[in-house]
Amino acid sequence: MPGTGSAPDKNGSVLSIQIECPRCREKMLVDVGLNPDTRNNSVECLACRKSFVALVPGAIVGGPF
Repeated sequence: MPGTGSAPDKNGSVLSIQIECPRCREKMLVDVGLNPDTRNNSVECLACRKSFVALVPGAIVGGPF
């Protein structure tokens, strides 16, 4: 997982998106670099430590926080 800072992708477009853990419903923010290269972004919940795939419109470049 990338570091915990906002780093723009090669086009400079970054969007903060709220995601929710499917197990404990903890809400977290991730920074997403918007580009057509979508990926399966594995995220670990900050509260319960469960790993899950976040469906977002690009690569996660920061977070979760």
